[in-house]
Amino acid sequence: MADYFRLFYLDRIYGPSYVITEVLSVIAVAVLLTKFKKTRKCWIRFAISVLITFCFYILAASVVYYFGGNNILTMWIVYPLTIILYAVFASKYGVRTRIVISVLYFSNYIEIMSVSESASSLLDGVFRIFDVLNTPYAVIIFCTLTAFLVVYYKFFTLDKFKFVPVMCISIAVVSGVVAIVVESFLSFGWLEVTRGYHMVVSGAFYFISVIVYYLINHICREVEENNEMLMMQKNREEDEKYYELAAHNLEELKKIRHDIKNQYGYIKVLLEQKEYDKALDYFSSLELRAMPALNTVSSENTAINNIMNLERRKAADKGIDMDVRYAVPTQVNIDKVDLTSLISNLVDNALEYVALHITEKSTISVEICQKSQYLFINVTNPVLPEADPAAILQLKTRKHNPELHGYGTKIIDDIVKKYNGCCVYNVENGLFKANAMLALSN
Repeated sequence: MADYFRLFYLDRIYGPSYVITEVLSVIAVAVLLTKFKKTRKCWIRFAISVLITFCFYILAASVVYYFGGNNILTMWIVYPLTIILYAVFASKYGVRTRIVISVLYFSNYIEIMSVSESASSLLDGVFRIFDVLNTPYAVIIFCTLTAFLVVYYKFFTLDKFKFVPVMCISIAVVSGVVAIVVESFLSFGWLEVTRGYHMVVSGAFYFISVIVYYLINHICREVEENNEMLMMQKNREEDEKYYELAAHNLEELKKIRHDIKNQYGYIKVLLEQKEYDKALDYFSSLELRAMPALNTVSSENTAINNIMNLERRKAADKGIDMDVRYAVPTQVNIDKVDLTSLISNLVDNALEYVALHITEKSTISVEICQKSQYLFINVTNPVLPEADPAAILQLKTRKHNPELHGYGTKIIDDIVKKYNGCCVYNVENGLFKANAMLALSN
């Protein structure tokens, strides 16, 4: 099993070029799948991950070489396995981003290997005719194409997008698989072609993959811009409702002021006439008729106050009660926009289900609290007794504009991931529970 390391790294039967390409291949994978931060910890973790990945690559290649006796199998077996393991255990990108990069890059890798090998053979033949000293063309071409690809992928990174559509994964998989299948037929000699033809085909697929990645980046950008427009529309609707709520409460306060003024005047007259019993009876019988209209929540956190008062107004308009309990300090280490968006989407989902499915009087419960360095947001709503829990947990909207409202669960997932948290949904005892947790410190 040590033959692979001895032949290719100690004896270097192919010269130093083989070692250079393998080292660069491992580094390229690590760079492509690493989310870099300007911290020493990030760079130390990156260096360790590269070292561990390279050790795994050598060990796996040694095993494959021991059983297969052919170093070309490392390109088709060990390298894709290395990419997969790094994507699963070392990458911090989203799952869909990892899939797109891994599939497309592996197809690019085998294309680069084929182009560099074929082009090197052709160039060696040309320059030998002119008695020019042979140079490592394969390594130069490999390094150039690989470096371009790494810079290109990082420049048009998919990580900046909140959501990678399934369509993009399908495009990447289809494009990558087609390129891999064609390249396998050419590399293993299942199709008899010249080196020049092989180089042209591999080069064409290389540039096709580059174009496909740009197309995927463009689709993600278009989807995000469209979703942002839809969310802006939703936010405008929320602002209008909040304005209506504020105006309504102001009008009610004016009525209360006028009513209280009259009531206090009457009580004052009774006291001046020493009608103490009548004054006491009148005072005891007073009803604060404005309380239902001003049934608001209040705490030290203004952002939560605003969004919860708006959500209570929405619930009241639908005839749904809302039990709100929260204990949150004035300032929490969460962006107000993110906090508002998270709470509103969780509560709106509950209101949507209850309004569409529950006919009797229902109550939605909202609990928000801080424990240690985490913020917990729990929203609970009743479900139909005969409802299928699995169907409910699919979280599919039934509104007339699913593009807008169906995006809410994606927003929830993005926000909790942004704050190193999670959101868990479950159905038990006739209740749907959405439990979100966000870390308040990095």
